Amino acid sequence: MASKWRLLNSHHFMKSPLLYRIRHHSDGGGMVLQTTLSRVSVEETAPLISGYSVQGFNLRGVQVMGSVALLPRGFFHWKINSADTITPESMSIFTLIEPKLELVILGTGSRMVNIDTAVKRYLQGRGISVEIQDTANACATFNFLLDDGRLAGAALIPPETVSFIQRR
Repeated sequence: MASKWRLLNSHHFMKSPLLYRIRHHSDGGGMVLQTTLSRVSVEETAPLISGYSVQGFNLRGVQVMGSVALLPRGFFHWKINSADTITPESMSIFTLIEPKLELVILGTGSRMVNIDTAVKRYLQGRGISVEIQDTANACATFNFLLDDGRLAGAALIPPETVSFIQRR
C-alpha cells in the first residue's frame, strides 16, 4: 500500500549545538530513584518535521510510525493513540532533559482537542509552557521554534485524515 505523506516546507536547520547532561532524581535522603538520559552532541541536527500522514511522521527522511515525542536534538516513539489518553506521566520525558524546555507543543490529531488540565498543570508546575494545536499546525510551529533557536519539544499524534492540495 502506497503511503501518502504531506510534505512541509522546512529547509532551515538549527546550527547551534545543545548539550544534555545527566540529572539524578532522589528521594531527599540521598537515595537515587531515577537517572535521566544524557547525551552530548554538537554534530547532530534538529529533528525537523518534513512531512506527516495518518500513519506517522517524516523527520528529515526518517519515517516514524505512530505518535512521536520530539526534543530539540532527538525523538522517541510515544505510546499515545488519542488526546484523551495523554497523562502527566506520558509527558514526563519533557521534564527530564537539560537544558530545560521552554515550551511543549501538543498536536492532538486532525483537530485541536483540549486535554486534561492535570497535564497542563504538571508541565506548567515545572516551568514549561504548553501549546495545544491540531497536528498540522503543531508540526509547523515546532519547526519554526527550532529554527528560531528556541528550546521546544513536541508531542504529536498523527492526524486521522490528511487533506492534499493538488498543484498544477
